Amino acid sequence: WCKKIDMVLILRVPPGASGQNMLSEMLEEISHLRVACPSCIIEADGGINPETASRAAVAGANILVAGAAIFNSDNIEQAMSRLRMHYAPSARR
Repeated sequence: WCKKIDMVLILRVPPGASGQNMLSEMLEEISHLRVACPSCIIEADGGINPETASRAAVAGANILVAGAAIFNSDNIEQAMSRLRMHYAPSARR
């Protein structure tokens, strides 16, 4: 199946409201998917903040969707900077 897809979106929270906490079991799913499909782009959506960004990157996510961590911040530039710092290449697999 891996040869038939280029990208996978993993929703890391129950569908619904913004600002939810991520489900920790999703990190394991990202890791399993990375092993099964090493060339896939893996996008993690939900519960992304500076702490979970680095954990998702280490698990194997290539793209992070961070809504509340950015738009609920008083300083969007600073929030983006913090996320980028925690998603630095050294944090990725």
